[in-house]
Amino acid sequence: MCFALQNMYVGCIKFVHDLQIWVAEPTGREDLCTLVLAYLQGTVPHPPVDNAVNFYQAAKTAAVRSHACHCSL
Repeated sequence: MCFALQNMYVGCIKFVHDLQIWVAEPTGREDLCTLVLAYLQGTVPHPPVDNAVNFYQAAKTAAVRSHACHCSL
């Protein structure tokens, strides 16, 4: 999974321009919420963190189920 960060503070480091960091896929909802908030913060007044995480988790579940169906044929 890759997250592109633009002009965001992450920890003590400020990233300027486009930077891609490869990280392991987050497993917990809290981790997903933290990533979504970090990415959306400052772009909209009240980032739709819960909606974005719900959508991601539903899409991920659907993709896994779809893959399982295709692999069993």
